Amino acid sequence: MYDLIFGKVANDKVFRVVDMYHMRIWDKERALREIRVYPFYDQIAFITQKAIDRLLTFKSFEEV
Repeated sequence: MYDLIFGKVANDKVFRVVDMYHMRIWDKERALREIRVYPFYDQIAFITQKAIDRLLTFKSFEEV
């Protein structure tokens, strides 16, 4: 079991490209060309309470 998982996250634009490919509107080359222009987003998933306790520190809050 892992305490943390790091990885890329697809945004809505990436799913649109995948849909266009699956609907056969775009071929593989067009889909790959389109998907390269979208930025990648990083994600960190804290899987265990141990990871949260050791790596995160509460600093403050702001009521809105």
